[in-house]
Order: sequence, then structure tokens, then C-alpha cells
Amino acid sequence: SERLEGLMGDGSLCGRLGGDEFAVIVRGASDAGAIGDLARRIIETLSRPYEIDAHTLYIGASVGIAIGPRDGRTAEMLVRSADLALYRAKDAGRGVYRTYEPELHVKAEERRVLEMALRTALENGEMHLDYQPVVDARGETLVAFEALLRWTSPRFGIIAPEKFIPLAEDARLIAPIGAWALRTACEEAAKWPSDIRVAVNVSADQLQNPNFVTTVTSALANTGLSSAATPRTRRAFRQVHRRPVDT
Repeated sequence: SERLEGLMGDGSLCGRLGGDEFAVIVRGASDAGAIGDLARRIIETLSRPYEIDAHTLYIGASVGIAIGPRDGRTAEMLVRSADLALYRAKDAGRGVYRTYEPELHVKAEERRVLEMALRTALENGEMHLDYQPVVDARGETLVAFEALLRWTSPRFGIIAPEKFIPLAEDARLIAPIGAWALRTACEEAAKWPSDIRVAVNVSADQLQNPNFVTTVTSALANTGLSSAATPRTRRAFRQVHRRPVDT
């Protein structure tokens, strides 16, 4: 907050909204270029290293911009619009600022509705696994099957994994969905010949979950796969959806 305050001019103020989010209010701002310059200076200033207890720390920053009354006539509406712009900036990567656009509200509503459907997808039996054969380098011998998670919604139809997996991570649904996928894949693999492996894709969020190892061992034990199969199965795990780890 001290760095932000150092950037504030007359008629401007800043404050913490909560967590790692801060709000900056610039009164009488009508020059989009000047606002963009301020956003860039904020990002540059907050991205400089911090010296804390003899340690050098680096953090990034993203900025979402909303201009009243165009983007909202109340404080609540302006904060909401700026927040939507901030999410768009974060999606573009660190060190980026974005300005609110009306279609962001439409996209946010679509995302909210899809998230609600995702929350009940497992219990409604809408998830399933497709198995893609994996052959050796010579293309002659079947060595494994790759389990591919699929979601078919009765309302939205087939939803691509690259769309619903990030949504599941953001909504903290990836743990139960991932556990189901792993358990289901193990149940199927238990019926296969012992020399056929199964590959299960996991996301970065699953790997960071402290309960991940327990989830794996439970899936093996509950489906009758012996502990001797653990190295074979674990070796097939791979991360396919990469996201930056925030610190």
C-alpha cells in the first residue's frame, strides 16, 4: 500500500479491498491514455523486488480498469466491472492491465451458469472417461490406455476439457472430479491384462493438493490393484494443463 500511495496524485486515493487486492480511485479521470499510464506505473512499481527479513521477494501485479459512469453508476457496480477486467488481465498473464468491456458481464454470466452445471455433473452421471490406446515406438504393441476425461451436459452438450478443467480448478471442484477420474480409471484397469498400463492426466492443482498421494493410494487399494502396481501407474501420471503457481 505504501508503494501505491506514492503514486497517488491530487484527488486520488487507494485502499485494500481484501486479500491481495487493492482499489485505486482517480477522481475526474477522463483521459484513457493517462489512466493506462497510471496502470503501467502501478504494475512496474509493485513488481520491483521486496526486501523482507533479509530475503528478496518478487511478486507480480495485474490491473483491471473501470471508468464511471460509463462502466457503473454506483461504487458496487464500478468495483464489479473493475473486477471483471482484472480477471481478464490475469488470464492474459502477469504484468498486464485491461479495461472493462460490456461483453465481460455476458461472459461472466455464462461462466457462472456453466459452473453451476459443473457442480452437479458428477452426481448426475454426466462425466465419463474415453480410453485412447498407446502403442510402443514401433507402433506394433499396445502398452497402455490414456484415460481422457469427458463431460457431456444435457443442457450445454459436449464441453471441451480445456474449458471445464480450468473452471473446475477455479471453483475448487478439481479434487473430487480428479479423484473420480482416477478411481474410475483404476476400476477399469483392474480388468485388463497385467501388462497393460493406464495413464491418467492430472492438473497442476491436483499435484499441489496435500491429499493427492492419499487419493492415489486409496484408488489403488479400493479397486483391488496391488501396491506393486503403484510405480507403474504413477509413472503414467503427467500434467497436461499448466498454470502458473502464484506466490
